[in-house]
Amino acid sequence: MVSTHVHDNHGLDDDHLFPFQGSIDWEATMRTLTSAAGDFPLQLELRDYGEFPRPLEKALEIFARLEELVPAPQL
Repeated sequence: MVSTHVHDNHGLDDDHLFPFQGSIDWEATMRTLTSAAGDFPLQLELRDYGEFPRPLEKALEIFARLEELVPAPQL
């Protein structure tokens, strides 16, 4: 795997929402994505609904929240 595009939705359409705006369980998703060996970049694949006047700042906030969900390495 080279990278993974991520976005959220409400389970009916391919909404391409920012993570945490829809119904995806991001804690379980990040646990699954990080369970494989290696580092896999996440790429946001979003649709602009005009909700965020500063979308790059929102993207940085989202990545920080996603990183907080990455389980600590087992020693």
